[in-house]
Amino acid sequence: MVKLLQDTAKGKGKGEEVLLFICYTPFHLALVKRFLMSDVILSKYLTVVYFGPENLQAEGYCTFLRAYGEVDVVNLSNSRFKAFCKLFRYLLFFDRNNVDIVFSANYKLMYTRLFLFCLKTRPKLFRFDDGVGDLLEKGWFNSPERFISQLFFRIFSPALQYSRLREIPRRFSLYARFCGPQTKKISLCDIDEKDLVQRGQGFQKVTILLGQSNFHDKKYLTRTQELSVIKSAIAKYQVDKFIPHPLSKLDYDDLNTEVIVPAVIAEEYVAQLLCDHRCHVIGFRTTAILNLSETFPGLISANCLSLTNLTVSKNGQILSDDWLSDF
Repeated sequence: MVKLLQDTAKGKGKGEEVLLFICYTPFHLALVKRFLMSDVILSKYLTVVYFGPENLQAEGYCTFLRAYGEVDVVNLSNSRFKAFCKLFRYLLFFDRNNVDIVFSANYKLMYTRLFLFCLKTRPKLFRFDDGVGDLLEKGWFNSPERFISQLFFRIFSPALQYSRLREIPRRFSLYARFCGPQTKKISLCDIDEKDLVQRGQGFQKVTILLGQSNFHDKKYLTRTQELSVIKSAIAKYQVDKFIPHPLSKLDYDDLNTEVIVPAVIAEEYVAQLLCDHRCHVIGFRTTAILNLSETFPGLISANCLSLTNLTVSKNGQILSDDWLSDF
């Protein structure tokens, strides 16, 4: 395990604060990376804890973030019991006496709140973007929490009830509507949109399909149904490149298109393509489509970038009432 914050109390300068970033996806890591690149972090005591799947994207972002501080990777198991065991084992070695500020995209997850519950300090709490469930009015973040977790925190730590955490302020965001005096606007890339608008009209067009990971929840799609949906979209839109979802375990060997597994999140990969291509990006209710829409309004207006967010149906019914319609 990577060395934790065990020496932060010693030699900590006056006014310096110990910062903790809790991440669960490569997207979270990418946002933290851009925030640290764009802001002046006065404290040299900084730890990023990544409770997520280990893959090429996560490895790349974690390697980058180690230039700023400690990075600890804890791959939580699909088994809830094993995941909790891994979390508490990690906390046994974590310096719970020295955390001043916590940043997390997801305070609804039990893991985040149990982490806070075990701290021996009362840190300031900030949040940042999480995805579709965070952005939509009927998304997961705006739905009530499960009764068992609600009851647990009501009894043992009322301050950590989700109803009290929903209004935690954002410290940074991709979305202008969430930004203000206390919330920094960040971007996932440094592309000069004006330059690309001028040059992009002569670029060759490429169509990219972004995968989703729905089969693991049986009320959505089976593996066979999900592959069928992907193949239908590839044929309908004449897709040039397919990017699987990082959590997907499907076998894509027989897809009739190029399968790409980039070392960065889909948004950053598309941003790289936009430097010498016009892009049509298609997804299935994916956060990446919304993020690209927010990041490149000029390229969209100039028809250098087009976006399609599809609603998937099963037996004639959309998978969830709050899913987006096609753009």
